[in-house]
Amino acid sequence: MYTIDWDNKWQTGDTLWDVGKPSPALVSLFENEETKSLIPESGKGLVPGCGSATKDRHMTGMDISQTCVDKLYENHPNAKENNYDFICANFYEFEAPKGGYNIAYDYTFLCAMEPYMRPKWAKKYNDIIAKEGILITLMFPIDGREGGPPFALDEEM
Repeated sequence: MYTIDWDNKWQTGDTLWDVGKPSPALVSLFENEETKSLIPESGKGLVPGCGSATKDRHMTGMDISQTCVDKLYENHPNAKENNYDFICANFYEFEAPKGGYNIAYDYTFLCAMEPYMRPKWAKKYNDIIAKEGILITLMFPIDGREGGPPFALDEEM
C-alpha cells in the first residue's frame, strides 16, 4: 500500500518533518480558552506519529516505522507512567480499542499520504472515532505543489 519506505527514512535520519516536540498548533488547541472546550476531557486519543497526554486522556502515538517507535520510547522512557504510549502499526489495518477513540489529531499524517489514499484515510477515521468523538486535522501544505511528501491539500479534497 505505501510506496514510501518510512522506516528507511527514520533509519537514515531523513525526518525533516519531525521537530521532536508536540505541534505548536496542538499545544495551542489545548491551551486556548476558545478551543479547549471542544476537546473531550477524558477517554482515548490517537495521534498518528506522536502523542501527548493528561491524566484523564490516554494518548497513543502511532507510526508504521518500528525505528520511529523505538526512538520515541528512547526519548520518552516514562511514557506509560505519564498515560501515553506508542505503537508500531499500519493505520489502515489496525483495530481501534473497544469503543473507539474520543479524539484523534492529524497534522502531518494526511499530507504524507499519496492523494489516492485519501478516501481510505477518511473511512478509517470514520471507523475508529467514537460516536461522540472528534477528529482534529490541520491542512498543510495548501500550496498547489506537485509531488511529495508532503502532498498538497485543498479545502475541496
